[in-house]
Amino acid sequence: MLWVTALSPLSADTVAYWNFEGTETSPVTDGDYVQSTAGRTEVQATGIPVPDLSGNGNQLYSWDDGGSGHVFRASAADAPFLALPLTGEANDWFIESAGDYPASFTWSSESTPTGTNLDTWTSLTWTIEASVKIQAIGAYSTFVGREGNDVSTSDAAQAPLYFQAMPNGAVRILYVDAVGNSHAAEDTAPLSPGFWYHFAATCDGSTLRLWKRATGGTFEEVATTDVTSSSNPALVDPGVDANGDPWGWTIGRGRYGTSDAPGDDHGDRWLGGIDEVRISDTALEPGEFLAGHPITPEDTDGDGLPDAWEMANLGGTLEFGPADDYDYDDATNLMEYRASTDPDDSDDWPDIDGDGMNDGWEMAFFPNPPPNELAASPDDDPDNDYNSNLVEFLAGTDPLSEFSYPDEDQDWLNDGWERHFFPELTDLEDVDPDADPDGDTYSNLDEHDWGTSPVDMISSPDMDGDGLPDGWELKYFQVADEDIATVMAYQDGRSDPDGDSVNNLLEYVAGSDPTDAESKDTLLAYWRFEEATEGDVPSGGNGELAYPGWVKDASVYGHHLMTWATYTAPNYDSVVPAATIPATGAANDGSMYFLRNTNGVYFIESLFTTPAAYLDKGVACLQLAEFDEFTVEASFNTSVTGVWQVPICKSGNPIGGQPPFTIKIDTSDLIRAAIVDGSGEAKEIIGTTPVVAGSWYSVAVTATESELQLWIKYPGDASYTLDGTLAISGAWYRPEEGAMDGVWSIGTGEWAGTTTDAFQGNVDEVRIHARALSESEFLFHEDGASGFAAWADAEISDPAQRGESDDADGDGTTNYVEYLLGLAPMDGASFFFVGWQGGSLEWPAASGLEFTIERSETLETWEVVGTVTATGDTGSWTDPAPPEGRAFYRVVLATD
Repeated sequence: MLWVTALSPLSADTVAYWNFEGTETSPVTDGDYVQSTAGRTEVQATGIPVPDLSGNGNQLYSWDDGGSGHVFRASAADAPFLALPLTGEANDWFIESAGDYPASFTWSSESTPTGTNLDTWTSLTWTIEASVKIQAIGAYSTFVGREGNDVSTSDAAQAPLYFQAMPNGAVRILYVDAVGNSHAAEDTAPLSPGFWYHFAATCDGSTLRLWKRATGGTFEEVATTDVTSSSNPALVDPGVDANGDPWGWTIGRGRYGTSDAPGDDHGDRWLGGIDEVRISDTALEPGEFLAGHPITPEDTDGDGLPDAWEMANLGGTLEFGPADDYDYDDATNLMEYRASTDPDDSDDWPDIDGDGMNDGWEMAFFPNPPPNELAASPDDDPDNDYNSNLVEFLAGTDPLSEFSYPDEDQDWLNDGWERHFFPELTDLEDVDPDADPDGDTYSNLDEHDWGTSPVDMISSPDMDGDGLPDGWELKYFQVADEDIATVMAYQDGRSDPDGDSVNNLLEYVAGSDPTDAESKDTLLAYWRFEEATEGDVPSGGNGELAYPGWVKDASVYGHHLMTWATYTAPNYDSVVPAATIPATGAANDGSMYFLRNTNGVYFIESLFTTPAAYLDKGVACLQLAEFDEFTVEASFNTSVTGVWQVPICKSGNPIGGQPPFTIKIDTSDLIRAAIVDGSGEAKEIIGTTPVVAGSWYSVAVTATESELQLWIKYPGDASYTLDGTLAISGAWYRPEEGAMDGVWSIGTGEWAGTTTDAFQGNVDEVRIHARALSESEFLFHEDGASGFAAWADAEISDPAQRGESDDADGDGTTNYVEYLLGLAPMDGASFFFVGWQGGSLEWPAASGLEFTIERSETLETWEVVGTVTATGDTGSWTDPAPPEGRAFYRVVLATD
């Protein structure tokens, strides 16, 4: 490798040039940082120097060797190039942002230029060149800038120069001239993230021009601006900063603000790659740009294609460029030249990866950034139309559109669809588009067009729009040979012909029999919040509906939850009501924490049932569910008192202000269960005992046709207490116009159709049944060792070792204690122990468990010195009055 301090073809017009190739004494390896200044305090010995190849001495430095620095990356073909097009010099490296705050810059007070000082330089004519690759668009992103402020007559915060991408992804050159006027030339086409582009901005004193070259193309003039209206359109000299140093130039960030401190007002970061930055004091022509192909006797039009090759293969003319496609085979002339294929023969195309597909076709449909641009697999089917990429290529159809597919036998049926559903047939013509092999009354062509299965009766169109496939209705409700119209008239999604409190829509989703009351799944939703134990629920911006269905429903129905936006996202927590769910024996690691705010209803932290369009079945069954009876369970631990709060609510406003269903806490800290019953009357039960902040309560609300019940499990209790009953007329309100399609919300309530009464604290284990459960079936009911038995069966492999007093892993902790503490009974390293941490005792615990602290000075007698009720998975206690000398402590867990 040859390192140089000046590139021989450079003329005296070059003021600064950084090619990021290292030096002879500091060769580059991948991931090396640009030389650091430790936050622009002092030039460090660490990092790779970036010399100025113009010979003027305008060396480039980086802010640090971390997230505000740049790192070196290896170049590749078209990324940005392996040889400089203008000179043929090797190009092995470029720089890339190391983190989210990249900043490299000149600092003439440190580099002491021996020639033209770029930091004080100004010129009427000039050129700035750079090769760049952006990671993402959407913000101002500056790849070359000049520091300073108070130079524009219209905006004191504006810096002297920005060469940058705008939020729309298009690039502009914006500069302030010597008399304070701003001039800009803006492209209109956005950058494609991941692809390399080569830009040049030139000014000849009269016209500001912006030139762009995309990979595989030539430089094109994309914008011009007349600057002659200014009395002095030369670049402004911004002067000095607060330290008395000349303002510098930047690579990878911009500046906007009025502070004179050089460390302030940084922004507009360029996240991505940068290479070959050159600044000249004349307006160069495209044939002189570093990334442009030089005009030579062999290539007189400077497009990178030899004239002789163009004349021989492109119709005896030089008018076609490297990005053109002379034979319309999707492979550009440059691709054909590089692959030595015939650019005048559409049947002769490049296939450098040997996958049987034209490389140009791959690039056209799958424009992946170089150097891995040919990433499409011949066997993939990205449009899910049952035809692989190779099949679509050979057929000349669009591999990204399900409506573009091969139809060799011209029967209006997708050939891939025919082969998928009728694999036993060897001849496509054997598939009759008018046949109905599954007996759902819809022909193959009908099912093809509807996207349903022609060989599955239940997978069929839904012509009456009731959410039930017509074939499903035929299967269960057809009498004799009744036609489809007659059958569809019998039932709709809201009907419940077998009277099992599970409507047809739910039975369809669950795969149960709507005519058999014993065939049902009444568990409609169960949110356990076990996705994580810390961090916010993932979300997007306002109205994006990003991360739909993130909070999972453990029922078969898939009624997942989501949050609206980042500012409404609750967070996961490890504080739980119990380490093990008594009714199921399942481990319980996570809950959801909601924080009240004072920013208004639009900022309430909450979760809601995911809209139908994002659900697997495409039907929001829970939102439309109407009940003959039901049970809603939730456990919660509030951290505030004296305010209205709602852990769970079904939205809607059928009568007065009352929504269809709510569990709430009032200003007296009493738990309430409220519904609108079948008669349309608001009904409410008010609990008898105020809740205490910091304690867990498990609530179950049940309803039958005639009675509403409120059950509460208070802290320390093993079972639920029936806190109130109320006579009702029907478990659920059913409007004549149809079911109320409102979301179920967790963390917020509703009154008179308006979101209100935000909850603060933890919520866990929320479950909805279409059946009135008995108390013994509630999630946190503890009846002797019933919960333990389920846990032991699930966790301990040897039935002989499943007793409460057994110690299956031999670690000194009985199975029952491991159950209570949520430990692993088959792991000898998971046991009950007490440690000393920072002057306090610490031990594994579980929320709600009570521990007694005993102390002894002799180990003969013990006295009780404290009690602790755990609120998380760790208990701790500090002796407020430790005795002089030594003392012994023990922590006792009550297991009665």
